[in-house]
Parts: sequence; C-alpha cells; structure tokens
Amino acid sequence: MRKTYKIITLSFLIFSLVCSAFGQSNTEKPVVMRAVEDEMKRAMKDLKFNSFDKPYFLEYVVEDVNQLTIQATFGAIKQSRKIRNRILYTQVRVGDYELDNIGQFAFRLPFPMPVDDNYDALRRSVWFVTDRAYKQAINMFEVVKASKRNRTQDDDEKAPSFSKETPIVQLQKPETLEIDKEKWEKQVREWSSIFRTFPQFRESNFNFYIRHVNRYLINSEGARILKPSLLITIDVHAKSVTSDNTVVEPYLHKFATTFDEMPSNETITNDLKDFAKKLEKHKKAKPFKDTYIGPALFTEGASVQLFLQLLSPNLKGGDFTDRIGRKVLPSFLSVIDDPTLAKFGDHKLAGGYEIDDEGVKAKTLTLIENGALKTLLMTRSPNKYIKNSNGRARGSGPRGSNANISNLIVKSKEGKSFAELKKQLIEECKKQGLSYGVIFRENDATFGSFTGSSPVMVYKVYVEDGREELYRDAGIFDLSVRELRNILAAGNDPYPFNLLIGSSYNGSGTPASVVAPSVLLEEIYLKRGRNIREKPKLVNHPFFNKAEITKN
Repeated sequence: MRKTYKIITLSFLIFSLVCSAFGQSNTEKPVVMRAVEDEMKRAMKDLKFNSFDKPYFLEYVVEDVNQLTIQATFGAIKQSRKIRNRILYTQVRVGDYELDNIGQFAFRLPFPMPVDDNYDALRRSVWFVTDRAYKQAINMFEVVKASKRNRTQDDDEKAPSFSKETPIVQLQKPETLEIDKEKWEKQVREWSSIFRTFPQFRESNFNFYIRHVNRYLINSEGARILKPSLLITIDVHAKSVTSDNTVVEPYLHKFATTFDEMPSNETITNDLKDFAKKLEKHKKAKPFKDTYIGPALFTEGASVQLFLQLLSPNLKGGDFTDRIGRKVLPSFLSVIDDPTLAKFGDHKLAGGYEIDDEGVKAKTLTLIENGALKTLLMTRSPNKYIKNSNGRARGSGPRGSNANISNLIVKSKEGKSFAELKKQLIEECKKQGLSYGVIFRENDATFGSFTGSSPVMVYKVYVEDGREELYRDAGIFDLSVRELRNILAAGNDPYPFNLLIGSSYNGSGTPASVVAPSVLLEEIYLKRGRNIREKPKLVNHPFFNKAEITKN
C-alpha cells in the first residue's frame, strides 16, 4: 500500500449523463452487439477441436471508451491526451456448471477491437479472440480434470464452478460525449496553480480524468446488457517534509454525480486551499513516539475506513466463509448492503445500480444481523454454502468482476452520543491505568492485519481533563477483522462516505458508499509508524522566494 497521511476519497462519477446519442435507431441493435451476437452463435454451434468439449458458456464484455486525461503540477500541464478505444473481454467455459476450466478464478481474455462501426472488422475480432480463448480453455480444463483425479476432494471443492442465473435483457441507448480538451486544460492549470502559493508543498500533482464508457455484456445464456456511464475524477497528490525530515504525502479526491452537481470553481479552489492549510496543521503536530495498547475511538471518516478495510473484504468470503451463523460483530450492530438506495438522509450515495456486471439483478442484503453473519457478497462463483449470485459482481477488466459492496450501511441499535463515547473511552483508560486514550477522526490510511499501517493522524485524549492533542506518524499494528467483535459501543452518528473501489487513481474504479457510526474499540496496538525520511533540499523550491515564504 502507498503511504499517505490522509485519504479523502471523493471522486467525480456520473452514471446517466444526458448527452447526444447517435447511431442506431431504437429498433436496431448497435453494430457492436450484432457483430458479437452473430459470431457467438456460430461459435456455440461449430467451435470444437477433435475430441475436446465444446463451450457450454460464452461471455463477451465490450468497453467502448472515450477518455480525457490531464496531469498538471504547479499550474503547468505535464500530460494531456484523449483516448478512444474498444476493448473486448472474452470468457470461454468448457465442461459444465459443476466443473469447468475456470472454477473460482474468473478470467476474461482482453483484445482491442476497431473503434469504427464496421461490422465485418468487429466480427473478425470476436472470431479471432474466441478461437484463442477456446484453445486456452480446453488446455486448462484438462489440467483441472487431471488435478481433480489426483487428489482427494475437500469441502471447498464441492462448490460448483459456475452458477445458473436468469438472463436479463436491458438495452439502453449508446451515448456519445464530446469533450472540450482545451477548456479542461485551462481549468486544470488554474486549479493546480493554487499550490504555487503554498511553499510547504515540495511536490504537487493534479490529475483530472473524464472517462465515458458504453459497456456491452452479451452471453450465450441470453443476457444482453448495454449501459452507458461516465466517471469524472479529480485526484490530487502532494508531498511535503516536516521539520524532522519525515515525508507526508496527502491525497485529495473529489466527486460529483453530474456536471451540474459538480462543485463550482470557487468551491474547488477553497477546498484546495483548505487541503493545503490542513497539511500545515498536520506538519506542526508532534510525532507519536509512544507504544500504546488500549481503547480507541474511531469516528467520522476513520470509522468508515475501519469497516471498509477490515469488514468489507471478509464479506466476500475469506475468513468469513465458514462463519455464517456465527458472531462477527457485537449484538448491537447490524450491516446491510443496499444497491437500491439513492440517498442516506440528504447525502447522495454513489453505490446504487440495478444489474451487476455479470448481468444479475441486484437486491438488498442483510449481511449481519444483531452481530451474526447471515450471508456473503456473491458473484456467479459459488462457494460450498451459497450456490447463486446475489448481484454483487462489480468491476471489469481481464480478471473479471469481483464481489464487492454497493451501499454498505452499518447500523447500531444502542447508539450513543459522541460525548458519551468519549466519556466511556476515558473511563476505560482509567480502568487500565492509562493517562490518555486515542481518537481517530480521519480516514488516513490502511490498517494492516499483520503489518503496521502507513502513518496516521491521532488525537490523544487526556484522562485528567479530556483535552485533545493532535499527533502525527502513528502506526496501527496487528488490527484484524477479529477485533471488530470487541467493539464496546457505537454512536448514533452515522457518517456517509462515497468512494471508488479499485483503480481510482487512473480515472477508473467502481463507485460505492459506506455509512458507519462512531465505534469504541476495546484495544488497539499503536506505535510510531514506518515513516519515510528525506534529506532537506539545499536551496528553496524555485517557485517560492523568501518574500513569498515569509508571507505564507
């Protein structure tokens, strides 16, 4: 994981941009879909080599991408380019639903398609990659069968390779988006030049992306999905050095759901200035040098990050696969995942969708009820307990769609006020003979189960008077999902947060939301984190003369 001092995962994403759509009429399928369908039908009928099995399932995903990428530093453009491509991802399964060449490790073979709507050229691409994928599939299936013959089957292998699902047809109209490259270059220069007024930044990188995709899903079971989407992302990465030569690398991510809802230039400018001012505050904080073992209060973004990084991955399986029906949280906490929600209070959620990326209808899930695990996030890759998808396949690319959250909501039925939680934190510290407790407020970084986190910001809360003092460079060690069973109390202050899962640093990613209350953990292990140190520069940054440094 990259080391950060703060992650504010806010990213610009848009699912239903109202823009001009050209091409096929409502009664005619787009040429991309026709070319794929026709070649798929031929392959299902005729594709066979010697005595090897024919395919029992074919799936094609086409991502028709139009993307603008602009990268700038201190007001100067480093890179600006528009990309137009079509990528075909092909999955061939031989065998049957019980045992096939892929099993639990889905893979789609990628191949570039022509961007022109030329039926013959497009169909040729489908033919070429299907042939290659089929040959790989029959070879792999022989390996799978040989491996199965040569060892005793354990419980984990009793799960089918693939689930049967009802095919869905949902065809939206493909959209086109004209991107004004010069307009956005001018705007990015203005935004990135703000950091020229803050000499504390040794480096600054302002990355701006507009990514428009028409995504096609066609499979041999009859699923036909066409969905346009737009993802706009602003990623800001800066670098500074403290007085003791410790490197801090803050990140800022912002988003809106439509261009109309995108923050104004003035708002973004103010947010960037606040970002710089917060960095200065954190640089002035004392370094955390203690070894602390005791209770900790996570609130706001830090609580969101706690559940996102510890609970969310295990809801896909892993350590939780054999814990269905068992306690994984305290009895006063429940967790749902609801892709049908558009808002939580006045906060617009980012993780909503109707049909997942394998073409399965999404539904609301009660994952944890009164502390007990009820089910898991499932794709079409079954496990030994759950045989069907519940519509949680999210993401694309060669590795296929992985199980992931949509709108994950942690609920507390015995919620306390923040003041009550802070008071309980102090009381727990008194019981353990500690002079202070700790509060985490911001989603700074990752929490590693076996290694320490990257440095995070922490507030010491002194037992004698309840005052708080900010410290930097703390590292959280040995914090795993098992510790969530030892949450002592939760707040009545649900905090909603939108984020991108996956490759959110290159203009892509999967939108999701987490809503979580403050929680008081019984114990964490905290000591100085693994920091990067950097020698000071011999002369000042050329953008900042002595007068500017004095002024700021």
